[in-house]
Amino acid sequence: MFEIDTIADTLPTRDLREGERLIEEGTRTGRIYIVDRGAFDVSKDGLTLCAVDERGVPFGEISALLGGPHQATVTAQTSARVLVIADHERMTREHPEFMLYIARHLAQRLADTDGYVKELQQQFNAVYRQLEPGEQTSRLKQIWDRFGELMRTEIADF
Repeated sequence: MFEIDTIADTLPTRDLREGERLIEEGTRTGRIYIVDRGAFDVSKDGLTLCAVDERGVPFGEISALLGGPHQATVTAQTSARVLVIADHERMTREHPEFMLYIARHLAQRLADTDGYVKELQQQFNAVYRQLEPGEQTSRLKQIWDRFGELMRTEIADF
């Protein structure tokens, strides 16, 4: 199994100060960043989605793999360091197991998202059952609109 420590010494690093942005939503860097140390906030449209402080977590992998813009902003909460992978295709050729490493992180993010959607569904069903039949249509639209808003802001590529 691939461990980031096996290549950490061969990769360039970037040091960040507290409050410094690593990734800006809407930009394209083409890079994958791997947390080496420190804590980060991930936000979208100004709303904080989560905090990350675990070594080895990748940022920017979906954007890099798909060639699209970053869907979230990543900001250092503390002084931090990331490993920089500027050419993920080269990294994959030299270390084929790297893509499995990224795939595992993506799969975990997808599993977390699935759990989040199930929780929203349970909350929706609980609220919907409490409504009077005449209220259900207008309330249903409000809840559906809120769900759409959450899906756009809470679930993001970072």
